[in-house]
Amino acid sequence: MAKINLTQFTDAGGCGCKISPGVLAEIIQTTKFKPDEKKLLVANYHNDDAAVFKISKSKALVFTDDFFTPIIDDPFSYGKIAACNALSDVYAMGASPFIALSILGWPVEKIPVQYAREVLEGAKSICDSVGVFLSGGHSINNPQPIFGLSVVGQIRPQYLKLNSTAKSADLVYLTKRLGTGVYSTALKLNKISGSDKKEMIKIMCSLNVLGIKIAKLGYVNAMTDVSGFGLFGHLIEICQASNLSADILFKNVQLLENARKYIENGIASAGGRRNWESYKSLIGKTDDFVRTILTDPQTNGGLLITIDQNHQNDFESFLNRNNLSDFSKPIAVLKTAGNGSELIALQ
Repeated sequence: MAKINLTQFTDAGGCGCKISPGVLAEIIQTTKFKPDEKKLLVANYHNDDAAVFKISKSKALVFTDDFFTPIIDDPFSYGKIAACNALSDVYAMGASPFIALSILGWPVEKIPVQYAREVLEGAKSICDSVGVFLSGGHSINNPQPIFGLSVVGQIRPQYLKLNSTAKSADLVYLTKRLGTGVYSTALKLNKISGSDKKEMIKIMCSLNVLGIKIAKLGYVNAMTDVSGFGLFGHLIEICQASNLSADILFKNVQLLENARKYIENGIASAGGRRNWESYKSLIGKTDDFVRTILTDPQTNGGLLITIDQNHQNDFESFLNRNNLSDFSKPIAVLKTAGNGSELIALQ
C-alpha cells in the first residue's frame, strides 16, 4: 500500500483550522450566556476552556470537546496530538480528566481505514498514560479527516481557574515555546528539517497535566491554554473577561529555535493571519515578526497563568522544581484597562 500523507487532505491542520475569533464571535453571539453560579459554574460567556457543572459542595464536573484536521502525516502521532490537545482544556481549568469519547470524521473512500484505526490507537495511548478511559465515540464519513475527543473531568470548585479571575498587577507566565503553527506550515510545504519536525511533535505530544497542581496554588488567579488564537488571542480573552490590559515582555517569550528563520523566509500560518485581522485593533504597535509569532496558532500549546506578583519567587521556584526553568520569567504584566480600545502593548 502506497504511503499516504494525512496533511495532503487538509487546507489547514491542528488548531490552525479553527474559525477565526471574529467570525466565531458572530456565530455564537445569540447563544452566549452567563452561568447561574449555583449549578452551572462556567459557561461560554468568557470563552473559558470548558463548561463546569457543580454536582455537590465538594465536586464539579468539567466538560469540553476539541477536534481538528491532521497537523502531522503520521496517523498515530495525529491521534496522540489531538488527544493531548483535548485533555489540555480540562487541565487548563485545573481539573482532572477521567473519561473521554472520540470524535472521528473520515473520508473512507480516500484514506484506508487502517489509518483511522492508528489515529484511535494514538489517542488511546495518551489517555491510558493519564488514567483516562477512552470509552467509545462517534464517527462519520467526511471529505476531510477530523479527529478529537469529548472529555469529562472533575475538580473541587474552589480550585477552578478562569479567564475572568485575573487581577491588576498579576504576572503572566507561559509553559511552552511558541511556533508550532509556523513549523506545521513548513511541514505542509515540505520545508521543515527533520530535527525541527521532531521538536514540534515533542511539544504537541506533551501533556499539560501540571495544570492540576498549578490550580491548587492559592496565589494563581487565572489560567487558560494557548491554542488556535495564538498568544495574543488568549491573552486578550483573559484581559476582556477580567477588565484588564497587558504589557507583553517579548524578550521573555520562549520561541522554537528556528521560528524566526522560517518566518523570515515567508512561512507563516493562514490561521495566524486570520487571528490578526480579528483583533489587530486591540493591539499596540508591533513589527511583522512579533505580530506573526504572537498570532501563530498553537496546537496543544502551553498553559497561560496569571499570579499575584507578591508570590513571584514562590511560583518561579515551583516552575524550576517541575523542570520548567526555561519558562520561569514573566512574559507579561496585567494592569487596569484604559479608556481606549487597546488591550495589549509590547515592551
